[in-house]
Amino acid sequence: MKTNNFFRSLTLIAVTTLTSVAAMAQQLSLQVNYTNPSCFGLNNGEVVIDITGGAEPYYVNGLQITGTQFIAGYLAEGNFTFNVVDDANSSTSADVTLVAPQALNVQGVVNNVTTFGGNDGTVDVTLANVPVTLSWTTFDGTGLAAGQVDQAGLSAGIYNLTLTESNGCQTFRRFVVTEPVNPANFFTPNFNPNTQGSGSGSSTSGI
Repeated sequence: MKTNNFFRSLTLIAVTTLTSVAAMAQQLSLQVNYTNPSCFGLNNGEVVIDITGGAEPYYVNGLQITGTQFIAGYLAEGNFTFNVVDDANSSTSADVTLVAPQALNVQGVVNNVTTFGGNDGTVDVTLANVPVTLSWTTFDGTGLAAGQVDQAGLSAGIYNLTLTESNGCQTFRRFVVTEPVNPANFFTPNFNPNTQGSGSGSSTSGI
């Protein structure tokens, strides 16, 4: 029948059209750019993912995004995986490794004050062979020599060292210098000896 042939022709056209549209659709793909953390221990790294192809909206690690760009910020050093799924359930993924500069190697040896109230404490600092500027501070100690790596002639206290590398990265160390206990704490100047029986009264005993 002509009617059957007509609907058969429409079906063929529809299938051909859908096949052509599917063939023209771009494959889901990702372009990934990233910025490493600027210093050891910081979380200012970033990953930017631009998505092309597929069908919007897109989902990144299960989160629906607006548009075709996804930005992950405030990232520390580490490995990250981003799974992207489009509205047609096509999927792809990207693995990103962020690397921060190595930590500055700083070692310190403290020699405590030998007598109470003295000022013969020292801090001997060993640094990696890299250019740095340094700053010492203290709130309760004395004897710091500005600009010196190693410190001598210190009283008891807490000493803070800030090291700044040429790339702006900073490393902080705290050194505690102690002293012996105050010898006066072993004496009690208000101590009163036992004076029982030394009163001025008299007593008699009968036989």
